[in-house]
Amino acid sequence: MQTQPAQPAVDNSAQNAATLKSNIEDQILEDLKKNNYSDVAIVRANRKYKELVKKGIMTQDEFNTKMHELLPTEEEPEEEATSDAENAESNE
Repeated sequence: MQTQPAQPAVDNSAQNAATLKSNIEDQILEDLKKNNYSDVAIVRANRKYKELVKKGIMTQDEFNTKMHELLPTEEEPEEEATSDAENAESNE
């Protein structure tokens, strides 16, 4: 009886990680849209993205970029502060 040569092990871990990451990101975006990007949904997204970083599926830079995209910008309060300062000067 002849023995079959051993098949080389196929490492699908990178592909599996990419698929898992994609699936989780889809779930996160669906949750965010469903909840109108509420604070609670953003916190849940943050936790899920942190899990991806812990598992080594997502880098810290990718995490930072994703969270920056989700969080609202703080430009409006700065503009209000500037206009308040200008108003104070003009009132003097």
